[in-house]
Amino acid sequence: SALDSSRNGLHGALFDLDPRAGRVNGYDGAFDPPEPMAVFLGAALEGNFALELNGIDQYVMVQNEVIFDFTTGFALEIWIDIDRLPPAGETMALISKGASAFDLSVDDSGVAVFAVSGLSGDVTGNTPLEPGGWHHVAAIAELNPDTSLWNLILMLDGEIDSAEYGLTGTPDVNDLALCFGARPTPAKGVESFLEGAIDEIRAWATARSPE
Repeated sequence: SALDSSRNGLHGALFDLDPRAGRVNGYDGAFDPPEPMAVFLGAALEGNFALELNGIDQYVMVQNEVIFDFTTGFALEIWIDIDRLPPAGETMALISKGASAFDLSVDDSGVAVFAVSGLSGDVTGNTPLEPGGWHHVAAIAELNPDTSLWNLILMLDGEIDSAEYGLTGTPDVNDLALCFGARPTPAKGVESFLEGAIDEIRAWATARSPE
C-alpha cells in the first residue's frame, strides 16, 4: 500500500504493481517542501524512493472520503518524472477524482491542466514538461470569500506557470475514489494512466499560498 503520512490514515491501494519492484530513486534535489512526505510507498525502505508507473494499468487509489469534497478552496501537489507524453488528443492523469470533481493532468503537448467541475473555466499551463526529469507540479483552487469568485493557479517548480482568475460556480463533488497516476470514471473504472515516476503527493483541504 501507499501509506498516508498525515494523521488522516487515508492509505492508498497499489493496483497491478509490486511496491518494491516498482520503486525508483525519488526526487532528492534542492527544492524540497518543508513538510514531511505525504505518501510513503510500500513497507519502510532504506533510502529515498518513488513509484514508477507503466502507463498501462498501474496506479494508486484512495477510497472516497468526505474529506475530499473540496468546496471552499484546496491545493494539490505532486513530484513527477514522466517517461513520455500522452498520445495526441489524450491526457495522463496526475491527481484525479474524476471529471465530475477535480483533475490535474498532463496533456499531449506536455503542459499541466487543472480542471474543477462546476467552475466556469479551467487552467492550462504554459511550460511543457520534458520527459526525463523531476518536476514539482502544484494546483491551487482559491475562493475569494468577498466576491465568491474562484482563482485557479498552476505552479511548476515553485513558480506560477499559469492562472485563471474570477471564475464563477461551485466545485462539484462525487463518490469516486481519489487516484494518483490515473483518472477514475463511473463507466470505465479508470483511464488516462501515467507513465513515469511519482513522489511526495499532497492534497490540502485549503488553498495554499502560491508564495
